[in-house]
Amino acid sequence: MRLVSAVFIVAAITLFCLSEESHGLTLTAEDIAFLKGCNIEQADIDAIHDLPEDGQTNIEVVLDYPRKHSNMDVIVSFKATREFLKKFIPPPPEGSPAPAIPDKYNPIYLTPSEHKYISELYQKLWPASR
Repeated sequence: MRLVSAVFIVAAITLFCLSEESHGLTLTAEDIAFLKGCNIEQADIDAIHDLPEDGQTNIEVVLDYPRKHSNMDVIVSFKATREFLKKFIPPPPEGSPAPAIPDKYNPIYLTPSEHKYISELYQKLWPASR
């Protein structure tokens, strides 16, 4: 019985630690100020916490070295992707043309639920374009 209890406690602690790690990148006030200085809206800054790991890693690299211009492509891609998302909120009316996907679009800058939302909406409104 003790072994089962010990295994359960270890498993619970492990799951808790993993869930804490997966909660995402923690932004400092300086990070937020930098992102706002790049004209990134607060709602998009708030979404960074829920991006897939690749997206968070790219943002983290930019925040670690914000003065390097080579990293600004990440910001441009992030902004283009987030602006593309806004074209779907509210959903476009049926019969309207599909919004053009920007050149710098990268789905790693969408949360899993946002990506699912866009994919399902595309499939519903523009099934031939898939």
